[in-house]
Amino acid sequence: MTGNVGKMPLQQRPWRLTIMAPLNMSLLRPARVSFDQGAVVVLPWQMCTEKGCLASLDLTSQQVDQIRRAKVGRIMVDKVVGGVLTISFSANGAAGALSSLEGWMMHPPAR
Repeated sequence: MTGNVGKMPLQQRPWRLTIMAPLNMSLLRPARVSFDQGAVVVLPWQMCTEKGCLASLDLTSQQVDQIRRAKVGRIMVDKVVGGVLTISFSANGAAGALSSLEGWMMHPPAR
């Protein structure tokens, strides 16, 4: 995250979920992510580069809890030619990764 850490320390900021979709995807509908059988999270498109397009959203604490418990995640992006590109991925390890990051935010390494 960017910004003045003195004004709002990292541990007080919401988690942000960001995905990068390949080029040649339709931007008419936002990207979507789901975890296990939970609700679909809609990620508005933010920008495109020569490598792909970014979509992101600040998460609620309920959504972060859902990610911590998840086993499988799915990213869904509409294709320009019709249909949906769905990428399934393992969410195993997400809880440990989030906990590690929270620990680093609370106790940053010495400089």
